[in-house]
Parts: sequence; structure tokens; C-alpha cells
Amino acid sequence: MIQDNFKFDGHLVNFYQIMGSNIQEILEQEQKHKYVRIAGIRLQHPTKEVSILVDSKDRVECTVINTVDERFKMQKQLSDTEIKEEHEEHYTWMIPR
Repeated sequence: MIQDNFKFDGHLVNFYQIMGSNIQEILEQEQKHKYVRIAGIRLQHPTKEVSILVDSKDRVECTVINTVDERFKMQKQLSDTEIKEEHEEHYTWMIPR
């Protein structure tokens, strides 16, 4: 359970795909060629649950459920350029706080 209002991010839950295994280092060093923003969901109430589902055809569903049980979803089809298939590194999916 992630209960937060993401006030330092403008009340926006951002979802990223990160290429590589050392997530913290990639974000701290702002290696922008190794990550791409997938979606953002704006909040009016703190979150109760945050999830991301990725299927085998690169369809992504980002979901946020808030503390008053409202559910917000965004769906997206990732393109080859967004997932950087030209790189042979492992992809890690995360939601930074």
C-alpha cells in the first residue's frame, strides 16, 4: 500500500519505464536516455493503491486507487522507440516516490 498525496510532484503519480538494473543511480544521475515517462495520473486525494500491468504485446495499464476508493486508469500502447528495443539491457518497471 502506497498512501501518499505526491505533493512534491504536483499531486501527480508518474509511471516510468527504466532501462537497467540500478534504478536509484539512473534517476540520481539523470540518465534520461535510460528512462521514459509512460503516464501521469493527477490526484485529489491520497493514494491507497498504485499498480502497473504490462502485457506481452507492450500494452500498459497504470492504475491509482485513492483513499475514497476512486479508481483512475490510463492505458497506453508502447512503441518500439519508447521501450528502446535497440538496447540490450534489462527493463525495470517502477513508480518513484
